[in-house]
Amino acid sequence: MNCDQAIEWLGQAADGDDAEARFLLGYMHDIGYCVEWDEKRSVEYYELSAAQGNIDAMNNLGIIFFDKENYADRAIEAISLWEGAAEGGSAVAMRNLGSAYIEGSKVEKDPELAIEYYTKAAELSDLPAIFELSRIYREGDGVEINTEEESYWIERAAETGYADSMASMALRFYRGHGVPKSRLKAKMWADRYLETLGFPNVELSTKTLSVYLVLADLMATPGWVGYNPDEAIKLYRRITKRSMGEGNYELARHYQDGSLGEENRSQAFKLFMKVVRRYDSDYGLYGKCAYRIAMCYRDGVGTKANPKQWIEWLEKAAQSGNPFGAYDLALAYADGIEVEKDQNEALRLMTRASELRLTKAHIWLSEYYLENAPESDKAVTALKYLKGLAVDGNAKARSLLRKFNHDWREAPVDSQEEDDSPDDRFYEPIKAA
Repeated sequence: MNCDQAIEWLGQAADGDDAEARFLLGYMHDIGYCVEWDEKRSVEYYELSAAQGNIDAMNNLGIIFFDKENYADRAIEAISLWEGAAEGGSAVAMRNLGSAYIEGSKVEKDPELAIEYYTKAAELSDLPAIFELSRIYREGDGVEINTEEESYWIERAAETGYADSMASMALRFYRGHGVPKSRLKAKMWADRYLETLGFPNVELSTKTLSVYLVLADLMATPGWVGYNPDEAIKLYRRITKRSMGEGNYELARHYQDGSLGEENRSQAFKLFMKVVRRYDSDYGLYGKCAYRIAMCYRDGVGTKANPKQWIEWLEKAAQSGNPFGAYDLALAYADGIEVEKDQNEALRLMTRASELRLTKAHIWLSEYYLENAPESDKAVTALKYLKGLAVDGNAKARSLLRKFNHDWREAPVDSQEEDDSPDDRFYEPIKAA
């Protein structure tokens, strides 16, 4: 059938009050298919079809009224049109209403109503609505940030077959971000993601590499049901073809920890050195490798034990922003191990580690101030921190509170006033530590 014939037949049907024909003619004029683009004619046909209850016409007419400046005086009509289409079961209309109320440009912003409409659309498996719900909870757009809700909607997207969401859920279950940690679920979503992409013929994108790293780490975890060191090594080597640094670091880390066999531990040092030679000291991976190299020198793994090199590499790790490097170096200065004892330097480094959200650095500082300056503001902050941590189940925090004759079940102590000075920078919220 050619365009002329299609226009003729649709015109005859439209003249006979056929709602679908009127919608199609409106759509053809809307996009300029088989006819010249004509927005006015498009609106005329859409209005006729929408008046007969055609949901697609209601949606498209609403979009024109809501989005086009030359129809700005009719923007509010779009809401009525979409409400009618939504009542008819249109997920697109529900999503459009959600978008209007979350944006709040032509109607009053109403996040609660927006979420209600987005949720209705999402329940009909509308992917854009699902993505928008996850964004709202991730960014806190009109609501509180909620990683659990965000994860719920990402998983819903994954269940519809969307590959990127499958990868996201593999990472979330692996890290325990917004969901309880679960190795089995992490592997399930990782496997489904790779299967969807056609494994093993999968392009090594950034997301795919992240999934590979999850799978390799799971297979390199002793005691886990899927422990398979040989396959883990193969997968890490595959990763290094696309991401040399991250792949070699993770492989070396497992070598050093002995999870890929004691016979492979000596290979760790060489791989860590290979990575640090490739990256600048301000790159995050450099700091992680520098810390691991320090441990190799301390323990004599893959190289001779060398206390002087241990300190030098701890300094490099700390200077690169690695919290573990700063923490271990602080302990060395506090106890005078391989360096001259220096309490001020120990405090500076431990504070730096705590600023980098290392919980054990917070605890060390808390004990120090409670013991050495019990009446100070820092001790008050330390007590508040330890009580919160104790409530969360931290055994060390509970032990310290008993040591200083405090009951961890008491409500956390509130400071008299907020203090953003450097003196209190060692404190971080419990959940973020």
